Amino acid sequence: MTEWPLTPEELEKMIDDDFIERAKGMGPMGWEGYAKYLKYAADVILERYKPAIKELSSQEGGRMDVPEEEWFERDVHLIYTYYLLMGLSIENLVKGIIMIRHPEYLRNNTELIKERMGTHNTIWLLNSNNIYGFTDYENILDALSKCVIWMSKYPVSLKRKNFDWGCDWVDPEAIDKLYKNLHERLDEEK
Repeated sequence: MTEWPLTPEELEKMIDDDFIERAKGMGPMGWEGYAKYLKYAADVILERYKPAIKELSSQEGGRMDVPEEEWFERDVHLIYTYYLLMGLSIENLVKGIIMIRHPEYLRNNTELIKERMGTHNTIWLLNSNNIYGFTDYENILDALSKCVIWMSKYPVSLKRKNFDWGCDWVDPEAIDKLYKNLHERLDEEK
């Protein structure tokens, strides 16, 4: 049997230290790093989506005249995956700001973390943690939260209270502006 070079106590301390470092949002594996990775993936998907939506918007007569090619049907729905990834990216930025402001959440108090951060509702996360200056983006935040909670993942929400009939189209440029503003706020908080 192979012996570990660390004692179980040393290994546990190493894991604890890594957890705290990541939770604080420091380093490439922190909140900011994950936000960047998710945004990059979202941007790649958005570029794949653009030709399909351009084709759709150029059609006269609406949906009846859309191409029947497999790529079109697949790619026109990529916007929901883009919304999912951008919603998660923005959520990571918000949670990064929260962790910088509230290091007390890290003190092995899982109930406090769950209570203060255990949601995908970014409007609630911002407001309940006293992060102001984003009220102009509430419609975007609400739409992206719905996509993260269920619309981009499931045919129906897992709870009736989360269900409604759709996610309004959200301009990717407005989402990008929100991302940049949250990223700037995160940089200010460091």
